[in-house]
Amino acid sequence: QALTSTSASSESGGLASAGSCRGRGGFEWGFAGGGSLAGVSFRDAGPRGASFVRRYRGNARGTRPRDVRVADRPLIANMIVERLPVVTPAPEAWEVEYQSWSAERRAKFLRELPEDLVDPKGEFEELQDPEESKFVPASRTTEADASGDTKTLRRKLDQFLFLVVQDAATKQWGFPKEANPEDGVQTMRATAKAAMDACVGDSIETFLVGNAPAGHWPEPNRGGGTNFYHRAQWLEGDLRLTEKYSDFKWLTKDELGEHFDEAHHKFLKDIC
Repeated sequence: QALTSTSASSESGGLASAGSCRGRGGFEWGFAGGGSLAGVSFRDAGPRGASFVRRYRGNARGTRPRDVRVADRPLIANMIVERLPVVTPAPEAWEVEYQSWSAERRAKFLRELPEDLVDPKGEFEELQDPEESKFVPASRTTEADASGDTKTLRRKLDQFLFLVVQDAATKQWGFPKEANPEDGVQTMRATAKAAMDACVGDSIETFLVGNAPAGHWPEPNRGGGTNFYHRAQWLEGDLRLTEKYSDFKWLTKDELGEHFDEAHHKFLKDIC
């Protein structure tokens, strides 16, 4: 929209300024104190202008609509430590069906090559090491899969694994977590990393993914705070817990449902 603006410097020669901007249709808002949003006028604003004012009135910075709920305190930083898949996942049923159809369609357009082109290729193949033809790929399942051992990373090689730990004091299962200090000095990312360090120490090396949390979820008890989830990828090392935690498991997305309720589990599957 085309805007017109007016401003005037203070008589004392200071940097503070005041003014107004008028948009198409007469919608006008004022500025004061170096450009901060001072107020909004309904004058000839119409329905669109009135909607803007109702939505942002009462929020000086204009960064959060009025109908957005403020997260309950304390803010709890969780660290989701994940192990990436080691092997490519098995193809889905639809992928197998598509590959079969694609091979049949491609076969319709194949043409037999002349012998003078085929023979050199055959001679080349005869020169290859016969030991290479004996290669057998390793199995996708491991001894840990057969025994049900959840404390090793040598399981479910084609899936993501996530670290869940049991608090030594409360005996509750979850991710390493810690409440963010109310003074606002420490970021949520730093708090999540501190929670992970308090859980595993320096026994494993990890890579923190991004600065922003992947999502948030309220504590089960209303007013108990809000959980924010950050992610870290396991790189190397054998996990050893500190005295703060008594047990741990490496679980798949589906297996996380053993320690979280249905709604919370669905949320975790969406962000993991």
